[in-house]
Amino acid sequence: PALVFAKNMPWVIVSELMDLGYVMYYPMMVIVAYYYFFCRYREFERATFVIYASFIIYYVIFIFVPVAGPMHDYFNYCTDCLPTPGYTDGIFYHLVEDAKAAGERPTAAFPSSHVSISTVCMLLAWHSGNRKLTYTLLPFYIFLCLATVYIQAHYLIDALAGLVTGVAVYFGLMAVSRNMTEHNISTSKQSQR
Repeated sequence: PALVFAKNMPWVIVSELMDLGYVMYYPMMVIVAYYYFFCRYREFERATFVIYASFIIYYVIFIFVPVAGPMHDYFNYCTDCLPTPGYTDGIFYHLVEDAKAAGERPTAAFPSSHVSISTVCMLLAWHSGNRKLTYTLLPFYIFLCLATVYIQAHYLIDALAGLVTGVAVYFGLMAVSRNMTEHNISTSKQSQR
């Protein structure tokens, strides 16, 4: 699917939407964290804990489960990232290429942390109760999930596993951090006195 998707849909609009989605990975996390900081401060610490702990969980997984991307044995002989397929003159194409050049490894990961952590962010947006935030981020989330396969950063199974594990990690971390709110922390400090 990773090869067929880009080959059969090389159109400018599809390519740029996929690249836009991929570029929104970090801004999505910042938007969600800032929303909690400015609008739901009592849960800010919890929300940022969930985001950062997700990163740590996926980095640990990547250390113990190294995988190669959809280009077969390419990485046995080459250490450069493959160029992103599709329209090559778009602004978002260049942003993706610049991000890859700045530090992206030329291998994939199972599960996809892009899909996983953006899923965690979407669930945090939903948890916030602000549907405007959730629905504003939703198109970028969909494009990001599709983009991981379109730009050949992941196999389809990586993206699907990212979705499933993202949901599991979100609920696990929310359960672990249920007492991590400003109210519960203040109450705990008062009871210690």
